[in-house]
Amino acid sequence: MANEMNFAETVMLVDAAYLNRVCGDLKKHFSTVLGRELPKADLPVLMECLALDAGLQFGENNIQVLLIYDKESENMSTCQPGDLRQELNNVAFKSHLVACYFADEIAGFAMHLVQA
Repeated sequence: MANEMNFAETVMLVDAAYLNRVCGDLKKHFSTVLGRELPKADLPVLMECLALDAGLQFGENNIQVLLIYDKESENMSTCQPGDLRQELNNVAFKSHLVACYFADEIAGFAMHLVQA
C-alpha cells in the first residue's frame, strides 16, 4: 500500500481545533484573572506536557503524536508555532525529555516523540 503509515507502539491523537479552542479559553480566563495579556502557548512544551500527562516515563520510549486538523484548523492562533503546514512541516526539536519531528502526513500532522 503506497499510503501506509508506520505507527509507534504508543500513539497520541490530538484534535488541533479542540486544542486551539481550549488554549484560547485558558488564555482568556487567566488573562482576566492576572490582569494582563498572556503569550501564545509554546506548542513543543505543550506536547511534552501532554505526553507526560499521558504517562510518558523516562527510558526507552517511542511515542507518536498525530495532530489531526482540517483546512480551518491548520493555523492554531493560540500556539507558537501555530501554522501546521508552513512553520512545522519538516521541523524538529530536541529537549531534555524528547526529540521531536514534525512531518506532514496523510492523517494530519505527525510529531514523533522519542527518548532523547
